[in-house]
Amino acid sequence: MNFSLKSRFYLEGAMVVCALCGFVFLAWLLFGYIAAAAAEVNAAQKELAQLDGEQRQASEMSKEYEEVKSSISSLDQLLLSGEDKLPFIMLVERLAQETSVTHVIEAVVESVPATFSQKDKSAPREKTRPAVIFNINVFGDFSRVFRFISLLENGPYYLTLETVQISRAAGSGSFSGIKGAPALEKDDVKAQLSVKVYASLSR
Repeated sequence: MNFSLKSRFYLEGAMVVCALCGFVFLAWLLFGYIAAAAAEVNAAQKELAQLDGEQRQASEMSKEYEEVKSSISSLDQLLLSGEDKLPFIMLVERLAQETSVTHVIEAVVESVPATFSQKDKSAPREKTRPAVIFNINVFGDFSRVFRFISLLENGPYYLTLETVQISRAAGSGSFSGIKGAPALEKDDVKAQLSVKVYASLSR
């Protein structure tokens, strides 16, 4: 079959166009595969980064837990055992000897670790930290009494000074109404302390 030059030109042109179309289609198909693969890689990288972040967060939380766990024992040492008040009383005795003051412990009151609503007595209790309140009278020179209070406040127990009242002796003698109050010099003072010592929950 003989083709004229013009027919051959059209045929070759059509073949070239078909080849170009096939090339474009293959390129588009390949680009789609590459884009899909890139999206999967990107998603995998994001998931890996998220897992790495969660692992780091878990590691940090584990370290914080270990730090808190190690400090629990030291925190327990700051709390007074509600069943054994003797260690704090011995501490007061020792500080009184160190500062050369005289002291009288008038009362020891256990603070209720919960309070009722004033409006509704049957309402659930609001839990608070249990504590033991010591009412202590301290007698002596002002500087020594002040040092005693400072040492007590910065001692080994977790406590707060609820009230501190200091009065000066009017003259030589003792304060009336306080059993065990010593004879005082003219410049001596009396400090009335209400010390709230926090106690452990396991009582």
